[in-house]
Amino acid sequence: MKMGHEMKLLRFFSRIELQKVGFAIGTGCLLVSLIYVSVFKFDVVSLLNSTSSSALSASPSNHRVEDIVCSQQFDERSEDSILGKKLMCNFSSSRTDICEIEGDVRILGKNSSIFLVDSREIYDPCGDETWWIKPYPRKSDKEAMRNVGELTLRSLNSLEDAPRCTDRHHEPAIVFSVRGYTKNYFHAFTDVLVPLFETSYDFNREVRFLVTDFRPKWMNRFLPIFKNLSRYDVINLDKDDRVLCFPRAIVGLRRHADLSVDPSPSPKGYSMVDFVRFMRRVYSLKRDSVVGTKRPRLLIITREETRKFVNTKDIVHLATEMGYEVVVSEGQADLAQFSRVVNSCDVMMGVHGAGLTNIVFLPTNAVLIQIVPWGGLNWAARICFEEPSKEMKLKYLEYSISEEESTVIGQYMRNHSVFKDPGSIRKQGWNALKEVFLDKQDVNLDLRRFKPVLERALELVHTHSRE
Repeated sequence: MKMGHEMKLLRFFSRIELQKVGFAIGTGCLLVSLIYVSVFKFDVVSLLNSTSSSALSASPSNHRVEDIVCSQQFDERSEDSILGKKLMCNFSSSRTDICEIEGDVRILGKNSSIFLVDSREIYDPCGDETWWIKPYPRKSDKEAMRNVGELTLRSLNSLEDAPRCTDRHHEPAIVFSVRGYTKNYFHAFTDVLVPLFETSYDFNREVRFLVTDFRPKWMNRFLPIFKNLSRYDVINLDKDDRVLCFPRAIVGLRRHADLSVDPSPSPKGYSMVDFVRFMRRVYSLKRDSVVGTKRPRLLIITREETRKFVNTKDIVHLATEMGYEVVVSEGQADLAQFSRVVNSCDVMMGVHGAGLTNIVFLPTNAVLIQIVPWGGLNWAARICFEEPSKEMKLKYLEYSISEEESTVIGQYMRNHSVFKDPGSIRKQGWNALKEVFLDKQDVNLDLRRFKPVLERALELVHTHSRE
């Protein structure tokens, strides 16, 4: 190749001549950068302005625009000139930052540093580069990102500046955090487990997981999932003083939407259907789909603190009379055991909340009934569980309670804005909405009003049983 031939000729230049060439290239690089910025100034500024403050803390915010442009020019050279070295960071998503690195990748966990080393004698007018990333896929949420550790990524042109490898691996690495909101069951799945599936499943378990902000109890709870995505032990990067070397690394996780997998980046087009099949395999669940049954099993997800069913016994009595076999549970710490309970059911119902995340264990064509608390929370119900359930090939029913079915009615005067203008509470922000409509609200179902929903669920189950 012509470019490769020119690179070989450069090695015969004298030191003085190389410096002259370097100065000329550097000047040219600067001129191209200035032209690029002046022509495309609007696009660059728009991109930077559209990025949230928390995203900027996780992206190369200290990079000058010239440096970013120069990096793009350098990375777009022919394969001969960048053989063995590739660093691509995408900070354009509103949900997640992700960097993909190929070449001589060296990771020093204790220093929260990742290096991409180019040991060849090639002059790079753009010089070394440094990037910053918080590998947790909720970058626009300041509160979530507050306790997520930041990693430094450096692209080095000199082998002398790089730390020496102590452990060399042949498989790629994926680096991610398990902090953020992951104490919450819903966020454990939507912020880590589903994105990790989306990021790693194509590797067919030939990949290593390097975890920052390590939480041993949390990791143990979901260990079967990690073991089925990687054949190697998870590495606690926070306490690792080794220099781990890889041919490739992905820093950060892909995240499409809540409890959702984007099939487009995957060569095989994996989706949430594949994720739920994967979960059945992880926990050895027997039922892939709803089958014929005279007495469908109904799982009622209860809650202990907020958004409780006040009249659970009455709901059980009604459902039993209608022909359901009823199971009542809040869920269990033993995920393997509870996943089998969920998988044995044809219909699952519960008030909007983390417990509904257990839909990932339901058989295909099972029915989810989401009870939406009073206060205009249908948007949250749609994003968190309606849309994901449909992606999982489940049947979805929704029941929005009236103010008479909400315990909020006994906490405020009827002329309070909570009743007269619920939208005004939502406009005060998430904390106000959460306090009034989530933390202080329980549900007393009007069984006469709710009965048609249970009847419709029965119809859906029997329809699929006959198919």
